[in-house]
Amino acid sequence: MAARKGRPPKRTKERRDLILRTLRTGLTRRAAAEYSGIDRRTLYVWMQADAPFRHMVTQAEAEAEVRMGTVVANSAFGRPAQFDPNGKMTRAEIPANPTDAKWWLTHRRHQEWGDRVYLDIEAAVDELAEGGDLDKAAIMAEVDDILGRD
Repeated sequence: MAARKGRPPKRTKERRDLILRTLRTGLTRRAAAEYSGIDRRTLYVWMQADAPFRHMVTQAEAEAEVRMGTVVANSAFGRPAQFDPNGKMTRAEIPANPTDAKWWLTHRRHQEWGDRVYLDIEAAVDELAEGGDLDKAAIMAEVDDILGRD
């Protein structure tokens, strides 16, 4: 068998695992792509071509969102101190933080609480993506880059 010629493939199990680990920390697709040594557009091409990989990406993002949402909710709502049966404190109180509650509302319920300019752009992209083969996530990633959002 002849030896393979050309540059080594970028799409490897190691790179895929690095992308997924990075996404599980809560970082963006762009950061995960750059950290793993590929362009973010390459990541979107891989996702478009490989449904199981696309599912793994969205699953990794969901895991991070649940973890981060729990942290924000605990901070926003606060938590009373906890004590063992002998009266010794086992967990300190976390006072409620209205700033964290506002952050959650503007980021999770952005239709009601979010930035109007971004919402107008998102609505226009929704309309465009509805009628064709456009990748809404890829377009919104470009918008985020332009607006300096992450």
